[in-house]
Amino acid sequence: MSGKQEVAAAVPDGSLDSTGSVLVAGASADVVRGVPTRLLDRVASDGDGAVVVTTGTSPRTLVERVLRDVDGVDRDRVAVVDARPQGESVRANPRPLHWRVRSPMDLTGTSRAVHECLSTLFERGVSTRHVLFDSLSRLLLGGDVGAVARFTHQLLVLADAPGALAVFPMSTNTVDEAALSQLAHLFGGRVDVRHRDGACELRCLGIPDATPEWTAIGPTTPDRIGDVRVR
Repeated sequence: MSGKQEVAAAVPDGSLDSTGSVLVAGASADVVRGVPTRLLDRVASDGDGAVVVTTGTSPRTLVERVLRDVDGVDRDRVAVVDARPQGESVRANPRPLHWRVRSPMDLTGTSRAVHECLSTLFERGVSTRHVLFDSLSRLLLGGDVGAVARFTHQLLVLADAPGALAVFPMSTNTVDEAALSQLAHLFGGRVDVRHRDGACELRCLGIPDATPEWTAIGPTTPDRIGDVRVR
């Protein structure tokens, strides 16, 4: 898994400041895992917050990954939208900063929940709020690419703010090139990730001063939080 120093060498300070949003593309979730949060770490400052949206990943896993990788973001400034399949729609849990919607394909409910999370963090005094989505691929497996593109655009508009970054991973082995291109053009930049010869490599497209060549960023060791392997 990529380390902070290696990602920092490929994505220098300031290179993401004006990008606003990044699509992280790799052959599978295992390939891209760890890169999105380390990209957020390149822009996050002390006192920043984050909204994480999960369509399949455990909310605890996603939050812990953010807390581990992103300096400056504390647990009380991380809001969660849990869009994993639910038996029924629940607008908000009793737990603070935790929203639920009934399924990944409830795009309207997810968009509304992200808006409420961003607003709640702002009301708590968090001015810079980043957004991390766990997987666009799951939406494409269950819906029309046009609808997913409109939903993604809406979330990127909600997340657009000075100093903020929205990061959306995608597994390219589950989508065709036309769908990938339609979604990629919505983002300010793109980071491709691959595993080769035991190393994780990335290249940056459309990101000022970041490397457009394949660059090794660390060994392909399992992603672990504490003693637990993260899937």
